[in-house]
Amino acid sequence: MKKSFANWVALGSCLLFFCIGIPAQSAVDSARKLFDAGQYKDAETLLRAEVARNPSDPALEYWLGKCAFELYDDDLAFSSAERAVNLDPRNAEYHYFLGTTAGYKAEHSNWFSGLSLARKTQHEFLTAVQLNPDLLEAQRDLISYYIAAPGIAGGGDDKAQAQITQLDVLHVVSARLARMELFENRKKWIEAENEAKSVLAARPKQLKTFLEVAEFYQNRESPSGMRNALAGVSRDAVADAHVTYYRAVADVIAGENLPDAQKTLEAYLASQPPPLREDHVTLGDAHSWLGRLYLKLGQRSSATSECRAALKLEPKNRYAHDCLRRIDSQ
Repeated sequence: MKKSFANWVALGSCLLFFCIGIPAQSAVDSARKLFDAGQYKDAETLLRAEVARNPSDPALEYWLGKCAFELYDDDLAFSSAERAVNLDPRNAEYHYFLGTTAGYKAEHSNWFSGLSLARKTQHEFLTAVQLNPDLLEAQRDLISYYIAAPGIAGGGDDKAQAQITQLDVLHVVSARLARMELFENRKKWIEAENEAKSVLAARPKQLKTFLEVAEFYQNRESPSGMRNALAGVSRDAVADAHVTYYRAVADVIAGENLPDAQKTLEAYLASQPPPLREDHVTLGDAHSWLGRLYLKLGQRSSATSECRAALKLEPKNRYAHDCLRRIDSQ
């Protein structure tokens, strides 16, 4: 009874909140707090109501799209991002997010629609970089697009190299990481590892730089390389969830410290707020590596369940597909 009463009080408060209305910026601030706490559905509900009241505010549309994206509603994320761009076409962040949502929609579309969305991704990333050359995330994703996309979709090594040359002027370490990605994608392992070593030798300050090198060695199935990359992480960041995650993955690959690795991966999956979908490590990745761990322990059923959980979230997760191939081969 007490719980029911509390629910009615909460509902009444919510209705009063929306009936009275709040300024758009206050709504954005409130939604961001909910978003940062991982309460994406609550933030979406708030923003939907406010968008109905203020349909010309691009920030409301942008954050509505961000919430929808974390809830795996790619259609709403894309349409909201598109409205944000239409309302404020000079905002680089909005273009960058629209490109991101277009890319995810392309993965689940038929060939014709997928090609159109892929080109949309390239266009929006390029626009974001042109509007704000200091937006390194957009620059890196644009390079990644050129590396991965076929020529018919606007990809190409020449375009990637041209962007990397521009990036070299702004951020040498980021340019080296981009070259590492290009060489890795082309299976030029020696050149890729040379870039990885150059990045570490530069003693970067950003944690995500070490994580990207650790991911490169993860893909090479090199636990020693991963551990070496993480050894450079500052003391302040050694307890970061991503650092402990990659240490656990290195243990899984090496077949060492598996009970501790299992606890770490399970903790990552249960973390609050949950990892962002565009974070360095997704929930799908964590499920996949937990599946690999179970396979090493001889628990095929649990391994299969984890890999399927990963694919439910991310149908094209490469680690999940690799895990299932390993299961089938045993």
